[in-house]
Amino acid sequence: MEIKNKRDVVTSLLLVLFCAVGFYSTNSIPTIMGGGPAVFPNFVLSALLVCAIILLVRGIRHSPVKMGSARVAPRVVAFFLLFIVYLGSIATMGDLFSFLTIPFIPYGGGFAVSTCLFLIFSLLLLGRRRPIEIALVSLLVTSFIIFVFSILFEVILP
Repeated sequence: MEIKNKRDVVTSLLLVLFCAVGFYSTNSIPTIMGGGPAVFPNFVLSALLVCAIILLVRGIRHSPVKMGSARVAPRVVAFFLLFIVYLGSIATMGDLFSFLTIPFIPYGGGFAVSTCLFLIFSLLLLGRRRPIEIALVSLLVTSFIIFVFSILFEVILP
């Protein structure tokens, strides 16, 4: 059997290895009546494993797509830098707002503010220009994340 796209095969095998390490790591998390904190990571790892297997099969069967230059787009670099700033701002704003007591925003709102700002700048970077769309998406996604992790999963957000 001839492998037609070696890059996809190697990438998929690395992803399968990553998933195996992830499953091994989450195996040590205690379960509570068939559920518990390992359910969500195992769900994500399972989805990633399915995608890795699909990539492996496609890499074996299909030739790579011919692409132009291997130049990285400036937007990709800008988004990566924005994401790095976002990761740093979560803890910084969490410490800055930790003294506030806002009823619907847990733990002072550092996570909420930094996530909302990250989404606003991300949408602008992606070319969105309608202010109402940007505001609604950033507020609704941030609210959803806070609801799921802070209220449903009871995770302490920074």
